[in-house]
Amino acid sequence: MAFAGMETKEDPGRLEVPNARRLDPLVLLKNCIISGTKVKFDLDNLHFGDYRVHRNTRCAFRASPDEPFMDIGSIWYMYHEISREEGSYTPQGAKRRGFQYLNVCDRSDLLAYLEGVIDSSEKIVSEVARGLKRPKTESSGVTPAPPRKRHELTERSPQPEAKRRREERFDMSAAEYNLEARPVKDMDGMVRGGKELPSISAILKIAQGELEKWSEVLEIPRESKPQRRVRPFMWELEKLLEQNKEANPIILVPMNKNAPVNMLNVFDLLQEGRYRRPEQQGATGFGYFEALRKDHVKLVRHIDGRRWTFEVRDSTKGFSSKDWLRVVAVITNGDDWQFKGWPFKTVVSMFMTLKGFYFRERDRFVELPEHVSRWPVTILDLATLELQHRFAAVRDSFWKEVEHFMKSARSKEFDREARLEVERTVVRMKAPVL
Repeated sequence: MAFAGMETKEDPGRLEVPNARRLDPLVLLKNCIISGTKVKFDLDNLHFGDYRVHRNTRCAFRASPDEPFMDIGSIWYMYHEISREEGSYTPQGAKRRGFQYLNVCDRSDLLAYLEGVIDSSEKIVSEVARGLKRPKTESSGVTPAPPRKRHELTERSPQPEAKRRREERFDMSAAEYNLEARPVKDMDGMVRGGKELPSISAILKIAQGELEKWSEVLEIPRESKPQRRVRPFMWELEKLLEQNKEANPIILVPMNKNAPVNMLNVFDLLQEGRYRRPEQQGATGFGYFEALRKDHVKLVRHIDGRRWTFEVRDSTKGFSSKDWLRVVAVITNGDDWQFKGWPFKTVVSMFMTLKGFYFRERDRFVELPEHVSRWPVTILDLATLELQHRFAAVRDSFWKEVEHFMKSARSKEFDREARLEVERTVVRMKAPVL
């Protein structure tokens, strides 16, 4: 029996392989090198005479006993590059083509084995090379099956089908084109050497189509800039609370004993849903308002599934920039001097930053001032004192507007350098509707 790769007397060009359970690809490669048979590489497969082997098939060579057996494609690529006159075998080139790089120490004995100088080596497992054993990765299905003859291929196998589509059809998917086409640098070298390129017809048709439309103005789509994420005002308040647990949202009320809503009755109206005029709280005489009013009042309200605590104040003295960021709403009675010294250029810019409210007492037949009708504020009507059940609806309307404002993204019109200046103006009421 002749050894694998040795020429027989009947057919000098045909390779003979030992009759073993497993045909080792390393033996097939050695036979081809010794006999001078050309090894073809096509569609990730190596063709050794009548045998076709996938490039990832493991062979009998391994760099050390702790490492797995090496794939035959990496060994073939190493020998192919070293044997060429202009070839250069580098780690970058092997990695770019998907092969494993072999250093000088590992490939010295391997080259001597492939060229027939030596018959064995410490890094070549003889039992695997003779077909008595096989790598564990073959039985587990991790690596391709051992070599097989070309005549065993059927018409349904992927290789003839891919070749037929390549020859008869121009339409192909991107994955098929990437498998069949060569890299651009390899194409340039093959064309200069006079070799035929696979799928060159597809490349020529693409280039011809671009040449025919060279005069047309092509609109290059501009990359859309990522839209800025708009965060609600509630998110800013939550961040302030994370930094300081005492940084509760603020609601400002007028410091005026004649205002419909001030520090004396704001808790009863916005928390309890009951309303009493400030003079009914005892603020009738001179100095009584200053004695009865508190520095601040806390209101509690559930908004968007969270329990919020609001601070109600009527003075902005000593406010810092962080304190102004916590101001959610302002209740006004129509007097401009309430906003004097606030960090805004105009009253309109202030109400664009803060939610404005104006409470109107219907039982006193007080009409709406003309300048208040031009302000972007929410007007809430207070019912007569006899209809106490309606003040709960007024309270709910107030918090509904506050919740909507907190869930929206507010525009910050603060101005650190500006201080709001107000002039004494004549208050004119709107004509009643008869």
